[in-house]
Amino acid sequence: KVIGENNLKGIVNLLGFQPYETLIEEFYRNHVFLSPSVTAADGDTEGGAPVTIIEAAASGMPVVSTNHCDIPHVVQHGETGLLVAERDVSALVHALENLITHQDILPEMGKKGSDFIAKNHSIELQAIRLKNIYEGL
Repeated sequence: KVIGENNLKGIVNLLGFQPYETLIEEFYRNHVFLSPSVTAADGDTEGGAPVTIIEAAASGMPVVSTNHCDIPHVVQHGETGLLVAERDVSALVHALENLITHQDILPEMGKKGSDFIAKNHSIELQAIRLKNIYEGL
């Protein structure tokens, strides 16, 4: 409804649940990944950073998200994407407008994101970290 009311058809697409392969294809068809996250009213945070944010950054796509849980450990504000406070819709809009009006920074920001994920969140590194946790128990 909001998309139609604001003449955003053809610009904004809500795909719903998609297979993993489609998600990856969409990363390469788009320029920015918007994935805000918030703490629920009951205090639930789900913990960690959403895997979709990690994968979007790994694909070279700048991420716009929130300062929530471990997201700031994956998205470096101003370097690999932009972070705003939880529930601050106007800040999200401003972050998106900033990237839209400064599209020249997207390739470098995306490259930095991809490099950061490869260096700090690769499957090999995560396997070592998990192994160390298990061995420490």
